[in-house]
Amino acid sequence: IFTLYYISQSEENVIPSDISNDIGISTARVAATLNSLEKKGMITRKIDPSDRRRVLVEITHLGKKEIDNHIKMIKDITINMLSYLGEDDAKEYVRIMRRLVERSPEDCEK
Repeated sequence: IFTLYYISQSEENVIPSDISNDIGISTARVAATLNSLEKKGMITRKIDPSDRRRVLVEITHLGKKEIDNHIKMIKDITINMLSYLGEDDAKEYVRIMRRLVERSPEDCEK
């Protein structure tokens, strides 16, 4: 689903090597994932008209629906989790998560 989400966030068609480089997975894994997504009708692949050696990947309507469903599911789980924690613990959780998100990549390498 992460690869599909990556494709959905791109404003233009994506090439497989960009997916590999940006997500940090092997080109073989990208190819296998794209094959699976294409069989399910979630992406299409076409030859780049400006460079016939390149393949362009585009998300389909079905792929967008799948992403929307996953985002809704994640939101629902998060709401349930925060409700379970109660107001004070939920605020503390959000505070800690915000701190982690704001951490620079350089800090993470230490």
